[in-house]
Parts: sequence; structure tokens; C-alpha cells
Amino acid sequence: METRDDIATADIDVRALQTEGKWDPWSREKHIPMVDLAAEHGLDAFIFDVYFIEDSERKLEYKVLNSITDSTLSMDAMKNLFPDPDNDLADASQRAGNIIFAQSFKPQPKKKEPVKKRSEVMERRLKLLEEKNLFRTVDREKYSMLFDFYDIETAVDTLIKNSAGVYFFQSDPDPDGLQRKYPLVGIYENRIFPSASLAIALKHYGVSFDDVEIAPGEHISFDLPEPDEHGRSRISIPINEKGQMQVNWAGYWQDKETGEFDMTHYPYNVLKDFQETEFSNYILSEYKKLMNLSFNGDVRATMKPALGYINASKRNIMKAGMSINSYAPIEKWVINNPDGDYASFPGKRKPPLNTFNEIKNNNVIADAFNDSNRTEDPILEALIADGSIAYDLGIDGYEFTTYDQHIKDLNEVIKKDDENKKKYSKVRGEARNTMRNFQIISNLHKNDMINEQRPLFFIPNSGGKRIFIGSEEKGTVHNVVPFEFVGKKLYYGLTATGTSDLNPMPFEPRYPMVGLHANALNTILDNKIIHEVPKEQIAVILFLIGLMLAFGVPALSAAMGGLATGVVVGAYAWLSFWLFSNQHIWLDMVGPLSTLAFGYLGITIYNYIQEEKNKNFLKESFGTYVSPELIDQMYESGEEPSLGGEEGYHTAFFTDIQSFSAFSEKLT
Repeated sequence: METRDDIATADIDVRALQTEGKWDPWSREKHIPMVDLAAEHGLDAFIFDVYFIEDSERKLEYKVLNSITDSTLSMDAMKNLFPDPDNDLADASQRAGNIIFAQSFKPQPKKKEPVKKRSEVMERRLKLLEEKNLFRTVDREKYSMLFDFYDIETAVDTLIKNSAGVYFFQSDPDPDGLQRKYPLVGIYENRIFPSASLAIALKHYGVSFDDVEIAPGEHISFDLPEPDEHGRSRISIPINEKGQMQVNWAGYWQDKETGEFDMTHYPYNVLKDFQETEFSNYILSEYKKLMNLSFNGDVRATMKPALGYINASKRNIMKAGMSINSYAPIEKWVINNPDGDYASFPGKRKPPLNTFNEIKNNNVIADAFNDSNRTEDPILEALIADGSIAYDLGIDGYEFTTYDQHIKDLNEVIKKDDENKKKYSKVRGEARNTMRNFQIISNLHKNDMINEQRPLFFIPNSGGKRIFIGSEEKGTVHNVVPFEFVGKKLYYGLTATGTSDLNPMPFEPRYPMVGLHANALNTILDNKIIHEVPKEQIAVILFLIGLMLAFGVPALSAAMGGLATGVVVGAYAWLSFWLFSNQHIWLDMVGPLSTLAFGYLGITIYNYIQEEKNKNFLKESFGTYVSPELIDQMYESGEEPSLGGEEGYHTAFFTDIQSFSAFSEKLT
């Protein structure tokens, strides 16, 4: 099942534990690069499925202490040497403005526990949650059947204050241990808390939790400020009495054969590398945004406001401004002279050829994406093949087919031709930069940001490092480029093998639970909400099946009865799959199909036993003086045997042949 591209996970995987250290859990400064990524690259929300319940200890490493040369430090100066992980994470979260933290509740067991008395710390934190309107107070009696909690453990004070929300991540497996359902709400004393994915869905639509209608055993519903992409003006999610909805799982975390994932998963190391290497593009994009939206494209007028607006050093901001000032005139000329080439560019001091070609190519690509006559997005190969963009093949007599094949062929040439290795490497670098720019502009088009980011030039990866996810062997590579994360909602949690947050779901025995929350959100936002056919209607179906088995099948021969039952089973199974796949309607298969199968099997066995009984009766009654063939004929006639024979009128015809003896002798 396809999933939305604005929902993904950020994975603390095995590689992350190898590079950053084992999960103990991690010290909080290791999470700051993820928060900075959320701040710098336009994420809609970055959601921690990681708990920060206890205050961090401020520890000073020996190597830091050993590096101090001033022996007269004041007490305050000494205190400042100690890292402050909680406040550092909180400050980064405040700058980002889109960070969601997790809180934990203890669900009531079967035998109800009294609500645990809160500590002074938890009382204070609960008050902070109330000030941020993160729950609502209700009449407990009306909602007592909801997912019930008897204790709370919420995030540390400074994280609550500087977050965009704090929500619960508890799940409640079915009796067989599988995670099929997702609790949308939970009740603690007389307070109803939204789960993380319900809260993110409400934020996505701009709906307050106070405006959500909760009817245990029926639905959770809310009106939308405007119709969504599916045409819905109201969303109604069926829930059971505990407030749980059915999760419409997208599939395996990763298919072992194809390497495809159920949704996009970004490893921690990829995100960390991206945040570090694309920092210059973050500064550049923020400068362009401010310049084009607030200062009508005036580079100089933007400089001073940019120094206070962009979270970067003065030197880096000024460098971005000067780069824009150099590229803007080139783009202006290219736009005004769409058929112009490098030779016709005016002035004595022309830009380098590759710079001119890059700006021109990027504008050709942008025009292709903006072409209203297109029914599909352009592809790079087509633009190269028809000569729309400047693209150096590098190899004499080379016939271009695809970009990937061109890169493979360049790699082979580079291995074999040491003399021209530098030349071919340069061609490969320019080709990769063209693809990178194409993907960046594709991201801009998707988010309607092309004009906001003019002039269309972008800083190449530092050191030419390519950042990607997926597997090159299985052909699932996806390059991670700027504007990849605009509008995305990233769930951040443990996925490493052997860690605690892996549980069984319908497709896998060990599925990372951070994906449960992402699948739940996808179910709501992508209109894949599962509607279960009511038990009353299933009872009617079972009754009709019973009538068919009682009166229809016995009236048919064994072969025809089996055929009829098989057709009904196949049709019902097909209908169930079709309804689920296309309409997300869950029509129970187990009850009706098992009733059909076992009912038909029972009738068949019963009829067979009865036939054997009837045959045995006839054989025992007449077998000593009637031939077996006649007994079979008696059985097949279906008539009950009777004593005394039958009385009636019969006609006999006798004839004779003249001279029969002579005739008979001739025959012998």
C-alpha cells in the first residue's frame, strides 16, 4: 500500500549505535542535530518516540577539565564548563518550534489499580501540561471505558515549556500480542489525553483537541476548517470502547526480496550528515526566502535583517548574500533571453561557462516543471536527450540512454583510463550535480517554492559527498537533497535489532514500534480509515448462510452442492478483499467462511454416513436371497422396500414358430 510522502521515520538503527555508542539511553546532546535539522529544513513536526523523564546529570569530562589553563576561574565560570543537556535540547527545540516530546502513562491492568499519588515534580509538570492545553478535563463516568491510566511520567519541565506539544505513545496489543489497533485517546483521572498521532493529525488540519467529539465504542470525529485533498470536510474515525482505531498497515518495514520499505525511513547517520553538510544551503535558502518574500528580491536591503533572522554566523550570512548578488544578474539575463547562449551573454567579465550553464539548466528545468501543458512531471533523461539542457557526455561517440547508465559507463572509463581520469571525474561530478539540481528543483516545485528560491543556484555537497538512503544493489537508492524535508512529519525512535521497542504486528514478528505511530497517522491523513462491518450485519450474513446450508445444499447433488459452496466461498472472499483494498471496509471473513466450510463439510459427512447406513440395511435385509445388483438397483431407486410384493394387472404375450424343432436343430 502506498503511503504519504510527508510521513516518515528517523531511525536510531544499528549503524547509529555503532557510531554514537550503545543506547543507555544516549545523552541528550546526541539528539540536538536532529532538532537542528527540524529547525533548518522546514519540517512540519519532529516527533520524539524517546522519553526524557528524568533530569540529566551535568557531567564534566576529564579531558575538558585537563584542558583548562586558567587556575583562577570563578564559581560561575566553573559551572559553565559543565554541559547542560536538558537546557541545550530545550533551547534547540524552542528555536525549531516544531518539536514534539513523548510522555508515558501506566495502563490499568485487568485488576484495576488505584491512581498512584503524584510526586511534587509530576504535579508541577502536570500543571505545565495544563497551561499548554495538552489535555481536556471531562466527566470521568462518561469516558471510564477508555484506555485507562493509573500513573503518569511526563517530560522534564524545560522540554515541556519549549516544545510544540507532549503526547503519549503507549500502545495496547490484542490478546494474541499483535499490534492491530492504535489508541487515539487515553484517560487519566478526569483528564483525556490525545495520543501522538491524533495530536499530529489535528495540528496538520489546524483543529483544537477541544473541538474533537469522542463517542466511546462509536467514533472520534472533528470538522475541518476547509476540505482536505480527499474532499473531506469532516473526519470520523471508528473506535472501540477503549478509544482504539484499526491501523491500516502499509506492509513490511522492509521487503526482504525487493528491498522496498513500507514508507520512507531515514537513518540517524544520514540525517546527521545531511544537517552538517547542507548547513550552507540552509543559510542560502533562508536568505533567498527573506529577500524574495519581504524585500522584493533586493539583495542589499535583505542583508541587515538577515543577520538577525538567520541562525548562523555573520560571516556565513554575508557570504550567502554575496553569492546571491553574483548569481542574480545571470539568472535575470537568462530569463529575459531564453534563447540566448554563453557567447551572447553581455559584458567583458563573463561568468565561468559551467556557472552560466548551471543557471540556464536550472531555469530550463524549472520551466519544465511549471509547464501547465504537462500532464506528468518531467524527467531528466528526456531533457538531456532532446538537448534542452547543457550536459557533457564526456566520452567520444557516446550514445546517451539513461543517467544511471551514463554514470556507470563513466565509472568504468575512470577505472581503465588513468591518463584521462581527472577529465572523466570532472564530467561525472558535473553530471551528478545536474541530477542533484534537478531533484532540488523537483522538491521546490512540489512545495510551490521555486520563485521563493530564486536565483536558482545551490551549493554542492561539501567534499562532493553524496547522501542517500536505500540500496544500490537492489535499485532502491533515493538521494537526499535540500528541500527534501519541507512539510514532513518525522517520527524519531529506536529501530536497531535487539532493542526494546520492537513488537509483533500482522506482517512481522519484530516491527519497530516507531512505525506504528507513523502508520496510524497515515491511516488518518491518507483517508485509509478502516470501517468494520457491524456485528449485527455479520449475524445476518451468518443467518443467510445457515439457510443456504439447511435448504439449498441438501437439495443438490454432492458435486453440484460442492460447486455451489465453492462459488459462494470464492465470491465472498473476493468481495472481502476488494472492499478492504479499495474501500477500506473490513468485512469479517473468518465467521462466514468457516461457517460455510464447516457447514458444507458437516452436511457432506452426514449424507455419506446416511448413505452407508441405508446400503447396509438393504444388504442385511435382502442380501441372502437377492442379487447384489438388484440391491444396488433398489438403493438407487430411493424407494423403501416392502413385504408381500405388489398386486396389479399384467399382460403376457406368447408365440410359437412352426417346425420349431427343425429350426432349432439348424441353429445348433
